[in-house]
Formats: sequence, C-alpha cells, structure tokens
Amino acid sequence: MNMIKSSTIEAKKLNHFELRLKQTTVYQEADTLQSGAATLQLSAEIWIDAQMLDEPHTVSVNAVLRSLAKVNSPDGGGRWDFVFTCACGNPSCACIYEGVGALRGEESIDWVLRRPQANRFGTGVLAFKQWCETSQWQGYRFDVDQANAELIRFLDEVAVVINTSDMPIANESQVLIWFEDDPRLSQSSQSSDQVGDAA
Repeated sequence: MNMIKSSTIEAKKLNHFELRLKQTTVYQEADTLQSGAATLQLSAEIWIDAQMLDEPHTVSVNAVLRSLAKVNSPDGGGRWDFVFTCACGNPSCACIYEGVGALRGEESIDWVLRRPQANRFGTGVLAFKQWCETSQWQGYRFDVDQANAELIRFLDEVAVVINTSDMPIANESQVLIWFEDDPRLSQSSQSSDQVGDAA
C-alpha cells in the first residue's frame, strides 16, 4: 500500500463522524427446527456530515475502530484498514483491494479512500489500471476527541442492545469481537505506560 501523506487530504474543515448501529430482524428458514424464530443481526453504517457513506459493502466495525482509535504505523506513515468488506469478512471477495487510509495527528484523523471502493473491472493489471483511472479520491478530517467519543457511544449502544434484546443476537460472537478495539482500552494502556514512565 502507498504511504499516506496528510497533503493527500483536501478536506480543510473538520468532518463530523458517526457510526450508526443497524438492527435487522432475521427469521429462520422454514425447513429448520426453529422455523419462524426471529434473531437480531447487528451491523453498522458510517455517516459523515449527516450523509451515509453509501458504499454497498459491509462495514468492518473493528477496522473502523482501529483506523480511528489506534496510532499510526511504526514508520509514521499512517495505516490502511479495510473499513468496507464482503459480508464473509474477506474484502477481496467484494473486489476491494485498497482500503481506507488513516493518518492520525495530535488533534485530527485524516481518512483517504477511493470511491467506489470495489474494482468491478476485473482482477488483471489493465482492469486495476482502469479502476484507478475512474475512481475518485475522497478525503475526510475528523476531530480526534469527537471520533473517539462517537466510537465509545456506539459500543455502549451495542452493549445495551446485547443486554436488553428479547431476541438472540444472530452474530453475537462477531459483535463481541468489536469490543477488542474499544478506544478506552488503548487509552487505559497509554495511561499505564505514562504512569510507569513517571515512576
């Protein structure tokens, strides 16, 4: 992947980031033992400045959390995360070969991505070249505190749904993994490191 440079981001103003929880009721197929039983499927949508980032792909919540809450790569060149992916979890299955670039500064986080995310021209070199020539770069800049507060709000909402839903969560094991990238975990480990350094 290319190194991310903050000069790539054309956005001068701060964008408002939202991660919205989507709850879908799923009914079991008629030929199963629990025919007609309903479960709840949890997923997420990314909204920027009150507009949904309308890529027609599954949002990888863990990739969103990592791209906004984690530090840059060791070389300081930012990081690339597959924020959009196939429903199976493999981005290349949805023809997504380049993710969302994130570069974290002291007060802001820059996102850069090509849209559309999926290369629908094929897998060959010429097809990739055609996608690169027709896709558009987009850049967003988020306030670090606003983005982290939104990620925490989202995870708190998910926890409430898990604990209060009358229906079983269809993808509960996958949803519980979202909490592994909770921004509060990295904040507490940074605080512990600072205390250790002070001692």
